[in-house]
Amino acid sequence: MVAAPGLDVLALLTRIGCHVYTGELHPDGSYEEIFTGPGLELLIGGHPDPDENLSTLWNAYVHPDDLERYRAEGNLGQRSSVAMEYRMRGKDGVVRWVLDQMWLREVTSDGRRLVDGVVTDVSELHRRRQQVDEARAWLDASVSMSPAAIVVMDREWRVQLWNPAAERMFGLRESEVRGTVAPHIPAERREAFAELVDRMILGGETLVEHEETRVGRDGQMQEVSVASSVMFDENGEVTGLMGLITDISARKESERRLRQLALSDPLTGLANRNLVNQRIDAAVTALDSGSPGVAVLLLDLDGFKSVNDSFGHSVGDELLLAVARRLRSCLRDGDIAARLGGDEFALLLERIDGAETVAVGRRVLDALSAPFSLRRGQVVVTASVGVVHAAEQLSGHDLLRDADVAMYKAKADGKNRLVVFEPSMHERVVTRLRLESELRTAVERGEFELYYQPYVDLESRMIVGLEALIRWHHPIRGLLLPAEFVEVAEDTGLIVPLGQWIVTEACRQAGLWRAADPDRPLTISVNLSPRQLYDPDFVDVAARALASSGLPAGVLTIEITENLLLGDAVLAGTRLAQLRALGIQLAVDDFGTGYSSLAYLRRYPVDVLKIDRTFVDPLTDGPRQAALVRSIIDLATALDVDTVAEGVERPEQASALSTLGCHVAQGFYFARPQPAAAISRLLQVGDLGVHEPLPARLDSVDAP
Repeated sequence: MVAAPGLDVLALLTRIGCHVYTGELHPDGSYEEIFTGPGLELLIGGHPDPDENLSTLWNAYVHPDDLERYRAEGNLGQRSSVAMEYRMRGKDGVVRWVLDQMWLREVTSDGRRLVDGVVTDVSELHRRRQQVDEARAWLDASVSMSPAAIVVMDREWRVQLWNPAAERMFGLRESEVRGTVAPHIPAERREAFAELVDRMILGGETLVEHEETRVGRDGQMQEVSVASSVMFDENGEVTGLMGLITDISARKESERRLRQLALSDPLTGLANRNLVNQRIDAAVTALDSGSPGVAVLLLDLDGFKSVNDSFGHSVGDELLLAVARRLRSCLRDGDIAARLGGDEFALLLERIDGAETVAVGRRVLDALSAPFSLRRGQVVVTASVGVVHAAEQLSGHDLLRDADVAMYKAKADGKNRLVVFEPSMHERVVTRLRLESELRTAVERGEFELYYQPYVDLESRMIVGLEALIRWHHPIRGLLLPAEFVEVAEDTGLIVPLGQWIVTEACRQAGLWRAADPDRPLTISVNLSPRQLYDPDFVDVAARALASSGLPAGVLTIEITENLLLGDAVLAGTRLAQLRALGIQLAVDDFGTGYSSLAYLRRYPVDVLKIDRTFVDPLTDGPRQAALVRSIIDLATALDVDTVAEGVERPEQASALSTLGCHVAQGFYFARPQPAAAISRLLQVGDLGVHEPLPARLDSVDAP
């Protein structure tokens, strides 16, 4: 009846992962198992083999790394009990942590030492303990390695924790401050800190953050961010305070620099577009009836691109810095100078009347006109200045817009000048913008048509060529000539697709005329604009136009102006050489009106010179005019270049040209530009029906 409860206890121990045992310790330290309770199989990961000696069984499963310690600590010696933790590697390969507790039950009369013991699986406890240790180690490392100063104080503000960052920030070692009262809080701030703590406790705020400036131990000002927290125990009682103090001096300095960059030009140090816009808005908002007004000057450097291209961007930057210095010297106190980008600058003048505004603008022009001494030598640039003055409230956007309009008027009028904005200028801008919008639509809708003006052989009066001229069928204004829209097309870049269409359509039409009369040696000429010269696709477009129309390449003549050649000489030479390589003829239009005509003839592969109407019109006025034309014709003959005279409007001009040796001409005397259908009728006639006799010699125009 007594054994039953004991068996229940053993079963209970088994269920909670415990194994009990009884044995005898021999004087030599060996152990002999007397009783082995249940639960052994749970600790060794399986049932022991029947032939295993239970007295030596345990040694076989103790982890090899812990066996020596197990044997040493398991010998009771003079002790009455022992408890030790070690690992066991079971039959299933699993390593388990166990707590082995042994008690000396009795020493018999014959000296035998009997012991009882219980072994408990504490693997989970050990794992959790290890997690706690690891967490504590991580926490200690985080506190030690934190860049922020961490200070923990008790309820009386005595320091309990002072990490290395606090030592660096405040110059005090932990051993110096532990137990002292808030050494990091300046005396003048302790009252405010006490109020903060009271507010946190009473208001239930767990965390309060703020920024402040402190004086470090070295006397330097230090900007810090402070996060303060009250610590509570499990009963809600305040146990202490924790402060996290971060040095934000570098961040604050970066913020100041970013603000400066956001409002100033990084190269010149002048205000940037953002700042000057803010200042203009503020200035016009502050205008009142007693204010003389506010003015904005917008200026763009004339010739800056040449300096950049010739000497490089570093010299260009040096020039911009020098310009900024001179602009500052022109300003009154309170005025502001800004760089808007590139070589564009703005000046804001407050409390100023119109006359004084113009005077400041004149000072700017004079200051910038003097040579600039740079590292690579002296350079000269000028400025185009647009001025707007307002005595009533306007938006800053309107002022800058009007100043911009005036500045571009200054450039259009010849540069190196000052133009004061007038409302009529804005109307012209609006008209131009409207034209630009309509022009874009016209390109999309195909509202253009080519007119053709004949080239006439002066001897046979036969049409030997045609020049294609663009016309715009404006839906409201009617037929527009190129002078009314080509400049806008150039400025907007629309001339590129328009020019591609012109050469394609001209070749198509010329192909039809050639097919209708294969024996007629008819050529077709189209004009090349400066923007088209930079179009990398133009050469391919011309080649495709010739191929699709079936025209020989020599039938197409590309006409260029001398002004076109004033830009990128290398690119011009490359592009013209590509056209010439296809067999396309090249003609110089308006020859003689430029400054470097002879240089162009030497540099570029020219086939035709078109004598400008300014030489043809006064041709019969006297020997001097005829001599000029003859010199052009003689030059062309010497260079094996053909000539075509432009602007022939009277029969005597045609006669004089023929006498001087020019064989082809065009002008109203022969035919005005006409649509393709009208030209087709002229070609069917065969000639222009102009048969005035041409004398063999014109004494009135011959040179003496």
